Amino acid sequence: MKITNKFLHDNRACKSSYKWVYENNLIDLEHEEFINKLLFNNRYDDANWILVKLFNKKQAIRYAINIAELVLDVFEDKFPIDKRPREVIETIKGYLNNSNDINLIDIKNISYNFYSLALKINKLAYASYLANIYNIKDDEDDEDNNKFYYEKSSAAYSIAMAINTINLIDENNNYNNRFNVIDIFDSAYKAAYYAFSAFNDNYIKIKIINKGLELLKK
Repeated sequence: MKITNKFLHDNRACKSSYKWVYENNLIDLEHEEFINKLLFNNRYDDANWILVKLFNKKQAIRYAINIAELVLDVFEDKFPIDKRPREVIETIKGYLNNSNDINLIDIKNISYNFYSLALKINKLAYASYLANIYNIKDDEDDEDNNKFYYEKSSAAYSIAMAINTINLIDENNNYNNRFNVIDIFDSAYKAAYYAFSAFNDNYIKIKIINKGLELLKK
């Protein structure tokens, strides 16, 4: 699919990103070439935004769950004993792969419970991050502590957003906004956005976007 002026305007691309795209002659390129040029120029958030706008809702959910699997390594590094997010994500993957053993209502209960927990972890981690930043002292470990809290906060929120996508499916497998808070596409976008913060590693960012490109081919 070509990324046209109309596509960007209809989807309300931000002015600064549109300006960059226009000045670098990306308008009317096919989506894969368009996204690869964004990656070449380290514009990962823009690439993520374009991908999410191209997805259907099931692709958005799969994208988010793929991201959560990557972020699990960061989460489990901070919480090595807590295997709940991995269990939730494996259950969601089973559902997406049409497992007859998994009931949608059951998976929603599991998923929403962990979604709520992950948001609490995010808030606690971010509070610790801010407290550490504003606690003025000569401590060589301050920078490492800030990094620890920020990564933990970002990882938890990325997983929460990924898990939230499954909560937005209704009992008839329609992808509705069940909780009227945030839709599937926003959740998928934020799952990647906060994963980028959790890793701060360009290789991982490119891997996430390439996984999204693969989903568009299916």
